[in-house]
Amino acid sequence: MKRYQKTKISQYLILSLILASLAAAGFASMFVMQRIPFEDHFVLNWAAGRAWLLEGINPYDEAEILQRAEEAIVGSDFLAILPAETVQLNPFLNMVFYLPFSLIPYQISRMLWVMTLTIGVLLIGYLSLLIANWKITTTSKIIILLAGLLWIPGIATIITGQLSPIVILLLLISLYLFLQGQDNAAGFILALTSGSFYITGLVIILFITYAIIKRRWSLVTAYSAGLVFLVIVSLLLLPTWPRDWLIIVVENYENLNLVQTPLMTLASLLPGIEDFLSIFLHIIFGTFYIFLLIRLRSKSERVFVWNALAALVVASLLNIRGSVVYLFLLLPAILLVFRFLTERLGLFGRIITWIFIGLLIAIPWYASLPVELITASSSLSSVVIWLPILVIIGMNWIRWWAVKIPKLPF
Repeated sequence: MKRYQKTKISQYLILSLILASLAAAGFASMFVMQRIPFEDHFVLNWAAGRAWLLEGINPYDEAEILQRAEEAIVGSDFLAILPAETVQLNPFLNMVFYLPFSLIPYQISRMLWVMTLTIGVLLIGYLSLLIANWKITTTSKIIILLAGLLWIPGIATIITGQLSPIVILLLLISLYLFLQGQDNAAGFILALTSGSFYITGLVIILFITYAIIKRRWSLVTAYSAGLVFLVIVSLLLLPTWPRDWLIIVVENYENLNLVQTPLMTLASLLPGIEDFLSIFLHIIFGTFYIFLLIRLRSKSERVFVWNALAALVVASLLNIRGSVVYLFLLLPAILLVFRFLTERLGLFGRIITWIFIGLLIAIPWYASLPVELITASSSLSSVVIWLPILVIIGMNWIRWWAVKIPKLPF
């Protein structure tokens, strides 16, 4: 009984610290948003959900939603501005994530959304450590989690209110559950990411391919059932959303003006051969992804983990809307590289790892100073290009250790 009481008190203490930290993060975010201008990618989705839930207005009615978003920003204490894209490019499957927040007044819901994203970013770091299976001290884990949170891409993603941390978190939860043999849960959660197929599509295809090779049909069945359920429910709630959404997508992507992968940005550095270089780079990484699919035939779980993390990196490079908000896709692969760097090179590897972590935090902050506008583009474009390429090089460097060396029976 005494031992149970001690455990119970410690659990309450930890829970209290977590809640206090979240509350502090929420108030700190409000302090930042009241003093530094930022692009608000949350307000349009909040306004769309609120107009639909409370007034029955079509969430894809651009003029109505834009007006309500502007009114919300003007009536708040935040120095928010509308993003360059004011059209609703999110399918209804993604808009569902915003609906609970749309029932709450803007300022309060904005703070709650920041707290939700903060939790999401911390969980992304925690799951990345679990998937990479990096055995380090608790103090080191806490430092890495805080580094991921205070990294300027993390700050920019949270303050601007992007959905990407939620999608990436669900993707990593699905991957972790799949590795634990919980195929049904993994399949249902994977279905929740289908609304952001341009982010998760390559990983979903790799998931399904490996499940078919291993004959783990429950994942395929659960994913299909979950996706069908989401589509049916969304059509019952708003029957016209596929047509309305497709019209907006076709109008905005008919000239491919909004398509800008990081590889296209890299090719633009050499204007004379930009088109040729862009095609060449996309073919190279597309072929690399096909190689990842082919290598799944070995049926080894070690091969699948390495291929899945490499596919996350390729997904960031081939993303049609390349941005720093998708850099969290790289985190499991980065930690896997760090794991084998420290395991194989000992003290020298640990020194290199912590130096690289320091540079990873310091360089984006230095590139963004002075902080006049918190946004998820502009000065950080070089990080979006070069960091995934460095991670791919690191992944190939550790591949033999990660894939070939078998685990000993004991």
